[in-house]
Amino acid sequence: MRKFVLHLGKWAMLWALGLSALTLVVDYMIGPRIVFPLTFIFPVALLAWFRPCRWAIMLAAFLCAMRQAISVHWLSETEFDITFILINTLVQMVVLFTVALLVARIARQQHALEARVRSLEGILPVCGFCKKIRNENNLWESIETFISRNSQAQFTHSVCPDCGHDHYPQFCDPVTENPNPAVTTK
Repeated sequence: MRKFVLHLGKWAMLWALGLSALTLVVDYMIGPRIVFPLTFIFPVALLAWFRPCRWAIMLAAFLCAMRQAISVHWLSETEFDITFILINTLVQMVVLFTVALLVARIARQQHALEARVRSLEGILPVCGFCKKIRNENNLWESIETFISRNSQAQFTHSVCPDCGHDHYPQFCDPVTENPNPAVTTK
């Protein structure tokens, strides 16, 4: 399913234009009605998900303009008033623009969430001696560099008490038997 979505994203513009053309043909064959063509939502939402929002808004404006042209064509053959067509077009534009903006916002949030989840996911190959991590290019780098590059974490270094006693005994307090220094024994 994920590969299908990625493949669809690559061709989103063509899919959206194809769906738009099919929708306009069906809309022309149906004739003038004061209804909202729900099928207009699909190509606009598709484009808003996979491309920048401006493309979806331009497609929405184009679809509304074509719908109005079709309605005006049908108007010459019927007794519908142009006022209904203009009001219907305005409502369509507001709804389609809102759909485009909402879908684009959801897509941005989804992509940000996927990037955050993808940042540090899976099994990390770590050297048992020096603790370096093998990256995606099969190069070994320090754990600090790898995690800083692949996440929003930042590092600061200090020395834990055990390492302080092992490596710098002259600067550390002697080790006491009491593991909790807040509790004193008498």
